[in-house]
Amino acid sequence: MGALVEILSWSFGFPPADAEPWLRRGGLDNIRVLRRGKAIVACLLLIPMGQFFGGRSVRMAGVAGVATAATARGTGAATVLMRSAVEEMRASGYPISTLYPATRTLYRRVGYEPAGGRFELTVPIGALKAVDRSTEMRAAEPEDEAAIAEAYAAYARDMPGHLDRGDYIWHRIKNPRGESPRGFVLEGEGRGAGLDGYVFLYEKKRPTYHYDLRITDIVARTPRAVRRLLSFLADHGTLGETAAWYTGPASRLVQALPEVGYTLYLQDHWMLRIVDVKAALQARDYVEGIETDLHFQITDDLLPENAGRFVLEVAGGKGRVRRGGRGRIRLDIRGLAALYSGHLTPISLEAAGLMEGARAELSRAGAVFAGPAPWMPDMF
Repeated sequence: MGALVEILSWSFGFPPADAEPWLRRGGLDNIRVLRRGKAIVACLLLIPMGQFFGGRSVRMAGVAGVATAATARGTGAATVLMRSAVEEMRASGYPISTLYPATRTLYRRVGYEPAGGRFELTVPIGALKAVDRSTEMRAAEPEDEAAIAEAYAAYARDMPGHLDRGDYIWHRIKNPRGESPRGFVLEGEGRGAGLDGYVFLYEKKRPTYHYDLRITDIVARTPRAVRRLLSFLADHGTLGETAAWYTGPASRLVQALPEVGYTLYLQDHWMLRIVDVKAALQARDYVEGIETDLHFQITDDLLPENAGRFVLEVAGGKGRVRRGGRGRIRLDIRGLAALYSGHLTPISLEAAGLMEGARAELSRAGAVFAGPAPWMPDMF
């Protein structure tokens, strides 16, 4: 453990005392290392999760903490370790893998491509308006934990790119480093309706007695919840200066902001890897009302099982994949990742040199993979 702590703390610049608890939360069985002789020269953490695409959770291996010892940098150690990890994911039955990159070059080398974003919104609390206090928000209790998770899952299902969270992510939301967020919930209307929304937040003190609200998670499932949550934030305006949280450019809360003056910027792109072409294409759902087939010719230099011709047959919102076909749409595994998530249209992928095909074929692919732009609020 000592060698891993040293590599991680040196690579990411955090206190060594934080490294071991983080690894244990991720699961010691999920740590992967590369050795040269007896020395550990690189490491990473695999995080079993899911990710929502087309309204369904697709089994996904998250990758975090990819780090190389200071004396082994520039030797290809991280590439060797990542290649091994991707091969292991394939053997373990993962259709896809996602990560946040410190560099694109390394991860593109093993088949990942930017496929969605994480945006930070900062709103002056004075620009918010308390338009709805008609329903009570109450402090979250330990017994609300299951209802909060259910509310998130119901919301996230319609948000391409959102994680199907496990304990690792929920711990990060409720226990950010050095802070103690409080949770508040809005109950749904009617008996057994669950929660319409919730928020976890803490006050970040300024040098004066004023503060900024930092929101670690916020979910609004209904128009009523959108109004009430924004009003709840507005009610902190006596001493609160700003409210900030991670969101997407077209999220329902951003759409409902009553005034300009906020800032919304892209903090990170996350990258996606299609680990198993057939399994990935069949695991997600598609636009209802479209019945067509797409003939792909795919290249994958790392996983030969993904290479060759595939036909995706779409009907009734479901996809079925078989080998063969005419290979009318030509792309490599990285281009397929950006198409799969909905991050780039086929026309944009063609312009980027990641896809080729007749315009009619690309247009049909665009219709099949159409949907809201993918984003996620979580970091891992």
